[in-house]
Amino acid sequence: MIRERYYYAVAAFMRKDGKLTYTSVTSSVKGEEKDIVFYPIMNLITDVEEKFKDDMVSGTTLIHSVIEISKEDYDAYKDRIAKINEKEG
Repeated sequence: MIRERYYYAVAAFMRKDGKLTYTSVTSSVKGEEKDIVFYPIMNLITDVEEKFKDDMVSGTTLIHSVIEISKEDYDAYKDRIAKINEKEG
């Protein structure tokens, strides 16, 4: 059976200026139930590295926590971030 799971994580990474940054990230994984048993750690690391690639030291991403969330929470988080970015832009 095909299923989609949604995750929220707290991550940290070293910036090129020597500072440590904490951030949050969401991810979704879709596939056969048996194929998505574990948290998508590499997806989360890749998302952080892609988002902050110009400011971070590659390979320093640490995932501090991951929790599975509902689709509603996933969508609400994405909407909230879009609104914040819209205000800042």
